[in-house]
Amino acid sequence: MSVNLKRSRYAPRLPTLEDQSLEMLEKWMRQWPTPWVSISGGKDSLVALHLARRINPDVPVAFFDSGLEFPQTLRYIDGLARAWHLDLHTYHADPHPLDIMEANGAWEHGRPYTPGAISMHESLISQPLAAALRDLGPACIYGVRADEAENRRMYLTRARGQVTKRAKDGTVLSAHISPAWRWSSEEVFAYIAKHDLPLNPVYRQQMELGVPEHRARVGLIIDGWSLEQGRWAVARALAPDECRRIEAALPYLAEWR
Repeated sequence: MSVNLKRSRYAPRLPTLEDQSLEMLEKWMRQWPTPWVSISGGKDSLVALHLARRINPDVPVAFFDSGLEFPQTLRYIDGLARAWHLDLHTYHADPHPLDIMEANGAWEHGRPYTPGAISMHESLISQPLAAALRDLGPACIYGVRADEAENRRMYLTRARGQVTKRAKDGTVLSAHISPAWRWSSEEVFAYIAKHDLPLNPVYRQQMELGVPEHRARVGLIIDGWSLEQGRWAVARALAPDECRRIEAALPYLAEWR
């Protein structure tokens, strides 16, 4: 996506936020000198990665591949890794979330819901994250922002963008920091414009289809929370082959075209 550099004019807080985020990150990285960055292919994690690389260009990077990513996102991650010479580690969901959804009956009329042994949360988040923490260490930098959802606003504000989880004996299980936790979506786009960062083309493609900028998302191709907003119709336009495969497994989705 070609982002207009004039965008920075509409984000007057950006210079201050940028300095504060770098200062916050530098201080945290003195305590946690060997962190890694979690990226999703989205704009927020791109900014978190760029901020971290301004302090340590060799910081390791983890990408959690759900198995339901836009093909454009996978190509984008691969291209970014090559262009920026990233130490990239990819973690795959297991079992595949499509297998979980197909088996539990939630996406087919007339079938009772049957929860499986492993939940979507375990497949997509808990297990891949545990593997990354084991391989790369307990300290993680990620691109979560407070204005994305009320629950995120509450815990990020309370923790000032830093969350450390400990076992009962005090051992650190994980230490997370979100350096841009106070930024708005507009400020994120303005930073990307200012530094001429490569943005996932899914954003541009969604906006060309009429998706408002604040609703443009990379994420999973299928998002049950956003069906009523036309997300499945947009997904079919952007990744038709992948969506046909998903729809064959989850026939209920055809009603949301």
